[in-house]
Amino acid sequence: MGKLRSLYKDSEVLSAIEQATDEHGNVNYNEMARILSAHPVGKKITRQLARYWHGQFKTKKKNGDNYQSLLPENKRIKEARKLRTPDRYEDLAVAPMPESAHRRILVIPDTHAPYEHPDTLEFLAAVAARFRPDTVVHLGDEADKHAMSFHDSDPNLDSAGMELEKARVFMAKLHAMFPVMRLCHSNHGSMHFRKAHSHGIPVQYLRTYREVFFPQGGGERWASTRQPPCAAQYCSCVFRAYSMDSLPCK
Repeated sequence: MGKLRSLYKDSEVLSAIEQATDEHGNVNYNEMARILSAHPVGKKITRQLARYWHGQFKTKKKNGDNYQSLLPENKRIKEARKLRTPDRYEDLAVAPMPESAHRRILVIPDTHAPYEHPDTLEFLAAVAARFRPDTVVHLGDEADKHAMSFHDSDPNLDSAGMELEKARVFMAKLHAMFPVMRLCHSNHGSMHFRKAHSHGIPVQYLRTYREVFFPQGGGERWASTRQPPCAAQYCSCVFRAYSMDSLPCK
């Protein structure tokens, strides 16, 4: 039993559960936390902690008695936990990618959001409208992540958190423009994975690519790739973001 939990008798926790339970048997954990926080011990009990403590009494021993510890609840939580297999290349499209002949491929080079060129989106919209690509490929480094760099960072630039918030704005606009896109892996794109790896943090602690850049949903048809697609006889090139055309592969 944890030190904080040991300050409360089982009967006191059970009483808080009973008071916070409605006529349908649902426990209001905010109310349960409020009741426990009002206890003379003077400790602030969170909703999450109240829910955890409730787990001690959800099951009973074979003789009908309550368990005297949180070990059964800890076991239940452990068994319910789903861990992802460590893989920095897991972010394939989660929705079917449309068929494409790859006859006109719009190649988007390093955008490094939020430090992208101010005309980036306007330029990409003009190029896409003129050439009507059937495939869109981003060459990577879509976000800069400067504050997380392994190299010296400029202290006058944004913090890692602010940089991500601003990059999300750009990524949302890019996604609205190109909801189907193949995205090449890159050193900046995998920065948070590499940074975590260098500090011994396993991937189970990290969010996926979509969770990072599209916390409200999105990117279902953005597919990670290590090589951009090229049709058997045609490929498309962007020359330093100034022109694009479909050219025979050599």
